[in-house]
Amino acid sequence: MQSFLLRAGKAQACRCRSCLTVVKTTIRNVTTGSSTRKPTLSEVVTGCYTAAFGTFAVIDAKFKDKRQDDLEAKISDTKSAIAALQAENAALIAKHADKIEKKKPGSTKGDPRWGSDTEFLPDESSHDPAYFLWDEHGNKLFDKFKTTDYWKTIPVIKRTNYKRLTRWLEEDATSDSAFLGDFSEPDLITRENEVSSFVRSIFSALERNRDSDFQPANLRLRIEGLLAQDYPRFNNADPTEAEQTHSTLRTYLLKGINDNRETTIENICYNLLVSPVPPNGKTYNSLLLQLNQAGYHSIAEQLVLNARSHFRTYRTDYPTAVCLLNHSKEANRTGLFYKYVSMIFSSTEPEALKKWLLSASDRGRYLFEVIIKGLLGLYKFRDAADMLCNSFQLGNIINSWAIVQLFSLCIYALDRNAAMIIVRALAQAPEIIDTLIAREPEIQSIMLHQIKYLVSITRLEDIPERVRDNVLARSGIESQGFDKLVSSLEFHDLRLQIEQIERATTRLYAALSSELSPSELSEEANAAIKDFDFHWTAASPGSWFGNNIMVRSPADPKFTHYTHQDYCEGQSAMKLAIFDRLVTNTIRDSQRIVLETQTAIKEFEKIQEPEKDNTTKEPSSIKVMAPYVSARRKTDAQQLVGWECKTKSPIPDDAYIDLQLKKKIALLESLERSSQVRSVWPS
Repeated sequence: MQSFLLRAGKAQACRCRSCLTVVKTTIRNVTTGSSTRKPTLSEVVTGCYTAAFGTFAVIDAKFKDKRQDDLEAKISDTKSAIAALQAENAALIAKHADKIEKKKPGSTKGDPRWGSDTEFLPDESSHDPAYFLWDEHGNKLFDKFKTTDYWKTIPVIKRTNYKRLTRWLEEDATSDSAFLGDFSEPDLITRENEVSSFVRSIFSALERNRDSDFQPANLRLRIEGLLAQDYPRFNNADPTEAEQTHSTLRTYLLKGINDNRETTIENICYNLLVSPVPPNGKTYNSLLLQLNQAGYHSIAEQLVLNARSHFRTYRTDYPTAVCLLNHSKEANRTGLFYKYVSMIFSSTEPEALKKWLLSASDRGRYLFEVIIKGLLGLYKFRDAADMLCNSFQLGNIINSWAIVQLFSLCIYALDRNAAMIIVRALAQAPEIIDTLIAREPEIQSIMLHQIKYLVSITRLEDIPERVRDNVLARSGIESQGFDKLVSSLEFHDLRLQIEQIERATTRLYAALSSELSPSELSEEANAAIKDFDFHWTAASPGSWFGNNIMVRSPADPKFTHYTHQDYCEGQSAMKLAIFDRLVTNTIRDSQRIVLETQTAIKEFEKIQEPEKDNTTKEPSSIKVMAPYVSARRKTDAQQLVGWECKTKSPIPDDAYIDLQLKKKIALLESLERSSQVRSVWPS
């Protein structure tokens, strides 16, 4: 077919093999002058085959071109949309550029945050679900305990002020006291090994990270050359030049910390190796602080792990704890801080820790506080509660506001395990509640209610009586100790209510001895005074008004003409009489309630008073709690003398409990009646 078209001049030959064969054959036939012949079947099939597939190829090429145009149009639209989004978000990115961390290795992060700028624990969904038990019981408890005074105790953790913290470290001289003395030869060798181990650990950490942007091969060769020359070589510093020597070492170490990681590592390693004296506590703290500020958290971590002589002894001070806390927060190494805390305050070394606290009680108290605050900042409520219980065992030296902060966060998180730890410690030594409440009078009510909330979170009060002892035993709490804890809370609650009644009574007595204007009187008192004024002006002879004050008639032999002055004096006397009549009942009831309650409290204290022993106690500057004796006192029944005289028989346990409950119920009812009577007169 192709040959026929070619011969007719209506189509051009393609370059395929079949067409060329047909064309050559046709031309040869024409040029040879041979007679015209009909095309063979093979020629016809070949021509048709070639023409059909050529048409298909043209159609496919046009379809591919159209599809390529569509894809290019879609790509162009996508690029335009991405450019529009980038332009739209450019303002927001520029606005929050200071809060975006730089991802370049070795770059400075500016001023890293100590904590949140907003309220502490603002969103419970972003924390460990184990600390938030928001079930039906927790929701009811949360709604019940949400008071104004309680929410004031929720703290706000601020960001780290590195300038202020650095200046504070420079002014603090306590870290140098343990390092300015003479070292023995083994101590110097130990510190030399620590410095060399720290230098080697830096390069080992870099090799593990395999950072392609930083190859420490050449730097490592230079440092290993110093190590091969038996560096470091520490000697005891001259006491007259010790401070200047350590200050010079700190200056050289801190000046070399910059954005260039190679220069920073070389400066730190070189100065530590060639230093003539071992670094002191202030040098370690300042170096750790500056490394965290510059963003070199891996180097700071190696410093903490290798400086055992400073970070792992009982001589650790308050600045060291602050720097370690900051490192744990910045490097996101929450377990490191508690590992350090557990190492210092190990339960296997209570005597060493007690000796250290007795020698430095003030700084020990601050160290306990910063550790508890650090654990709370890391959301480790249970560990903080355990640390607080350790402080109870060593003596109550913690600031009451720090304890209130811990209680508040445990209640806010509804952490039952943390509450169980605290309740267990208080049940073992309920007398610690007396010490806690007596120290800060302004927060007595807050702390008392917080302890009651913690007991409610544990749900130990809701346990049925038949399984109560077994459940308490599995929780590590003795039933008698828990009963004593609950009784102590009820006792202090009643005592606070009595103090409120006494204050109200004092105000009433003061009101009797002072002149009050009508605006200061209650509605009932003003109504009685108006009624008295009406009867005074239009009264019949022989009438009685007020508090048995009689107005005599003019026919009376003893009658005298009342002047205006007499009227004023009589009106004042009558007002005072009415006022006295309104107030006296309240005062009398308050006095009676106070006397009855004080008697009940004395009896309660007598019941709660432990047995006296003849053993002499050693004097101590810090009160150390004695372990709770779980055995029931044998004199419980003998202390209620009146009951024993009437019944002539010992009191069984059930009767003893019923008697105590009746007394408490009667006391609460009397308090309610007193509050109703007191409401007549405005407080």
